[in-house]
Amino acid sequence: MTETEIHLCETGCTRPAPSTRMCWHCVDDIVQALERTVDVSDGLLAISRREMAPQLLRTEATTRPAYGPTEPMNLTAFAILQDLVTWSRLTAADWSQVDNPGWWHHWVQARAQMAVDMVEGEKETAPDLAGVRHRVKQEGAYSPMLVGTATAWLAKYGIHVDKKRVGMWAARGKLHPDGRDHTGTALYTPAAIVAALHPTRKPADLIDA
Repeated sequence: MTETEIHLCETGCTRPAPSTRMCWHCVDDIVQALERTVDVSDGLLAISRREMAPQLLRTEATTRPAYGPTEPMNLTAFAILQDLVTWSRLTAADWSQVDNPGWWHHWVQARAQMAVDMVEGEKETAPDLAGVRHRVKQEGAYSPMLVGTATAWLAKYGIHVDKKRVGMWAARGKLHPDGRDHTGTALYTPAAIVAALHPTRKPADLIDA
């Protein structure tokens, strides 16, 4: 790196981070995600003790029989709770210098969202087709973006899609990247994400109608 080059955030967001590994904008993403879990920590503890059922929406039928031994605790909820307790001890300065910033930036937000979803239920919405056409016919609908940027763009128009759900769609081949950034991170257009909410439609059907 020459004297004129500025170190960029290692999460891949392309923002300057002259003296840190993670820029303060990405650090704030983590801090805000953890702050959202404060109100659900008691519920997560109750779920981990099986005193309360998790509120996650079921998207696939389960084949597991309803009989037989079960774990005395919900181990997923317990593991998430342990992570959140550990992470809550870290300061913004700690996060700014963490190793592998891109992984932590994604993982902490994903775990925090899982905690909220387990207690409160998922909040994503699939507006009717007419509503989608009206609200998403905006400049930028076809611009490839990082997942978090694309879902935030959609949220501005009342269409809420969880980032981890986009990842699930991609893993299952339901959604394909619309390019990659300089770090190789997949980019998606808001139009393609909306189309995944209406799998019988193409992005052009939703935006251009």
